[in-house]
Order: sequence, then structure tokens, then C-alpha cells
Amino acid sequence: MKIIDNLNKKIAENKEVLFSVKVFAGASENSLKEGPSGVLCIKITSPAEDNKANRAVVKFLALQLGLRKYQVKITKGQTSSLKTIKISR
Repeated sequence: MKIIDNLNKKIAENKEVLFSVKVFAGASENSLKEGPSGVLCIKITSPAEDNKANRAVVKFLALQLGLRKYQVKITKGQTSSLKTIKISR
């Protein structure tokens, strides 16, 4: 997937990478795609309650990028659908 390849390239070149995502909680399946204006859109099956969707986003991104969960952090937007993600090597 082009988006994942671009993120992996940025991660390889930098110690930390910040990017924005739009999260849709309660979806029928976990998926990601590039949305309008280059924002990464993530659909997560977990509901947006008790931090379940946030934990699912971190786990899903780590799996897609071949990273460990501790390397993926939500730095902004804990209670919003628009989030800023920080990837650390």
C-alpha cells in the first residue's frame, strides 16, 4: 500500500515521525486509506468508549507498519476523531 510504504520510508529516514489521522470507530472492519488532502483515514471496529478505539488504533498502526505498540503514540486528539500520531524508532 502506497501510504504505508511512504510512512515506512519516513520512519527509516527519521528518528520520529508525526502525522495526522482521521479515525472512524465502530466500523465493520479495520482498514486504512488515504483521505482528502492526504490525511490517513483509519476505520476501527472498536467502539469510541473507554479508550478502546485509541488502543485499537495504536495496535492496528503498529501491525500495519511492522512496529511494536510502544513505538506508536497518540499525541493529540485523545477524545477526537482527528488525531496526531507520533512514531518513534
